[in-house]
Amino acid sequence: MATDIASKEPTQIRAGDTIKWKRSIDDYKASDGWTLKYAFRGSAGTIDITGSADGNDLVIYLSAYFGRE
Repeated sequence: MATDIASKEPTQIRAGDTIKWKRSIDDYKASDGWTLKYAFRGSAGTIDITGSADGNDLVIYLSAYFGRE
């Protein structure tokens, strides 16, 4: 059974969450070589994430273990 992927960023992320979302931006298609990057900043440090191409779309995936040492 296929899992639905959200089409926009989550409004909240809790420690330990695994999340995945897909972005479609007509003027900036992944198939044309564009990338999508997110920068999370806070008092505990920084996290930079780059989406992966999926046809014309970009998929962003954060596992529950992302950023742990």
